[in-house]
Formats: sequence, structure tokens, C-alpha cells
Amino acid sequence: MQWIRLIIALVTCFFLLMYFLDNIASLGRGVSYHLFIASATSSAVLLLCSYKLFDFTKIRASHCFLILFFSYVFFKVMFDSLSFEELKKISIGTTNGMVFSLIAGSIASISLITINDLSNKKRSIYIFSTTFLFIACVLTLLLSFQTLSMKLAEIRSDVFLIVEQDGFYQRSAAFMFMLFLLLSTWFISLFLVENKSTKFTSTVLFLAFMSLTGVAVALMLTSQLIGSNAGLVTVGAFWMVLLTHIIVYRMDKNILNKLTYLKIKSLLFSRVSLHVLAIVLLGFIFTISLLGYALDAAGIDIETFRIVGFGDGNISSVDSRLELLMANFLTHFLYSPFFGNSMVDTLTTGPGTYVHSSISVLTHYGILGFTLFLLFLYFSYRDVTRSNSVAFKNNMTAHKGYKLYQLFAFFSVGMFGLFSSFFTWMPFWFCIGLCVISFKVKS
Repeated sequence: MQWIRLIIALVTCFFLLMYFLDNIASLGRGVSYHLFIASATSSAVLLLCSYKLFDFTKIRASHCFLILFFSYVFFKVMFDSLSFEELKKISIGTTNGMVFSLIAGSIASISLITINDLSNKKRSIYIFSTTFLFIACVLTLLLSFQTLSMKLAEIRSDVFLIVEQDGFYQRSAAFMFMLFLLLSTWFISLFLVENKSTKFTSTVLFLAFMSLTGVAVALMLTSQLIGSNAGLVTVGAFWMVLLTHIIVYRMDKNILNKLTYLKIKSLLFSRVSLHVLAIVLLGFIFTISLLGYALDAAGIDIETFRIVGFGDGNISSVDSRLELLMANFLTHFLYSPFFGNSMVDTLTTGPGTYVHSSISVLTHYGILGFTLFLLFLYFSYRDVTRSNSVAFKNNMTAHKGYKLYQLFAFFSVGMFGLFSSFFTWMPFWFCIGLCVISFKVKS
């Protein structure tokens, strides 16, 4: 039965991985739901087979406020727009669907928790799981570079940009980040299995990480080719988050084990924060230098990238976001301060002129919606940091190393959303389902 559950969990992740890759390659045109439905179906089967592992009776405050927030948002969308199409877009759509991306994250979470649990029980299962992860990373690397090479064939002669863009490049960028979040969390779920580690599994995990690095490079270059700065920044920055977590956990495992709760305050006033700062700074300098050298060796001029304004020194995406924030925030907020209006940008400054930040909850759903959102974030943060981190044997969700990863992921993805995207940004909700409010594991 253990091997059957393992195969179902691995297949679930694989289907979801292929679905993300398919969406990235489509460049915003949308693809069939078949792979996603297959992943969701196998995940449901896995839940039925793993009912002894998960605690379905534990309802937390974060769940309650998430339901309240979603209910209010969906009610406002229907009341303000009188359109089921608008409701579909913001709920189960594959461009801005919050429920869709939350479910996708939960599907991955169920599978990865199961893989970690089974890998802790048998060395043979752990060896098979790490090998499968390595194969998945290599396959993703090959397919990512295949997509990159296809886009390179369409490149303009003057700048590092494809000739024709369909206008949905941010959708592909969102799937790039979700793909990298999935692979990173998958890697961490096996990296934290230490009681069954061998030289072979350590070597395979190292090779998987190197493949992940290659995937990050391919995704970052592809994002620039299609005109997305967000894809480059989010994937590159989260690769740094992943590297930082690996090094900090190895260096400060003893400090982490002494902390009863992994709160930000506890980490800030410990040696961990100094190590994080040093690793981020040194890693950033090393990564930028290495990328610069690699691009120069490949004959690619960095000044032709959109991230540097195609050589003029301005970052157009940052400038445009600041302009929208300064020009439209008060106009949108004052239209209906308490209850908000989900169509406020269309009714005032024009469609699409919304504030590109998670603060857009305040402008579109008022003080009431923003309060529900903040309460959801607070209780989610409390779940990550304040649930007792005294690790139970073979319980990934209570493992100190995983708690640290949850904290890093929650904070970094939240910061990306705060400074770059509308609150419906799919990677944020995918991260919430993946490693923030995932199913509670029985202790």
C-alpha cells in the first residue's frame, strides 16, 4: 500500500508539472484542462488512501477567514458586475483564478507531504523518490530550454524580445513562478529527510538542485524574451531564497531546534538573521557576476534586456507601477471606501488601470474586504510560525526545517505580490495552498 500511495503522489506532481510547462510554452493562449484534471483526480484518490495521515477535523482560523474573504470578494464581483464571466475569471480562471491556484497548491501539498512521510519510513522509497525528483528536474530543464530555443527563433534584431507578443506574457510568467515553487518545495520535502540519507541520495539531490538552477536560468531568459520582468525577478529571487534556506538550515540547525516557535522576532535576534543577510548579499553578487559572464560568453548584450530598459537605464515595469499607484490609488479608494467596488478601475480611470499591488484589495473591496484579507494573512502567519515546532517524527509540517521554508516562502512571495501584482496574482494563492494553509498532518 505504501508503494501505491507513493506512485499516486509522484504521478500527481508529475501531471501538475506537465500542466504548468504546457501553459508556459503556450505563451498565454491557454491549454486543455486534461492534465490538471488528471492531477486533481489522482490527488483525490491519494487523500482517500491517506486518510490516516491527514487530520480533516482540524479547522483553523486562517481557513475561516479565507472562506469569509473569498465569499465577500465573489459576492462583490457578482453584485458590481452582474457577470458570471467576471466571477469565473477571478475564481477558477487560469489567468487570475484564486480558487484555481489555491487548489493547485493544495494538490501539490497533499502529494509532497505524502512523499515525505513515506520517504521517512523506508530507505528504498526515499531512494526512488529522490531519483524520480531528479528525473522530473532534468525533464523540466530540457523542456524549458526547448521552449527557450523556440522563442529565440522569433527574437528581434535590436532587443532581446520576440517579434510578436499576444499581450498575455504575465500569465506565462505566473506559471513559470508556480512551476519553480512546485519544484523547490518538492526538493525541500526530500532534502529534509535525513534519517534515510545515503551518499547516493545526497548526490542525486545535489544533481537535482543543479538541474533546478538550470531551470531557473531558462525560465528567467524566457521571461525576458516574452517581455516579462516579473518572471525574471520572481524566479531568480526565489532561487536565492531556496539556496539561502539550504545553507542556513545546514549551518543553524541546532539554533532552530532550540526555538519553540519560529517567529520572525526569534529569528531576527539570533545568529540566523546574520547568516541570511550574508548569504543573500554574497549570493546576489556571485549570481549577478556569473550571469553577466555567461551572457557575455554567449554573445548576449545585457542592455538588450527589458529589465534594464533596453539600455536606457529605466525599469519600465517599476515606473509604470509607481505611476499607477500615485495617480489612481486615492481615486479608486475614495469611490467606495468601506465596501469598495470590484469594477472601480473601469468606472473611474479606465480598465486595467488598477494598482499593481496586493493593496488593490483596499481599493476594490474597501476597508471591509481589506480587514478580512489582513486577518487571513495574520492567522496564516500564525499557523506558519506559532504552531508548535517541536517536530513529531516523520511529520514534515512540524519539521523545523520545513517551518523555516514556509516562513521564507510566505514572506518572499507576499513581498513579490505587494510590490508587483493585483491581489488575484496566482503564484501568491498557489503558495498559500502549497505551504501555508495545507492539510494538517496528524501528530
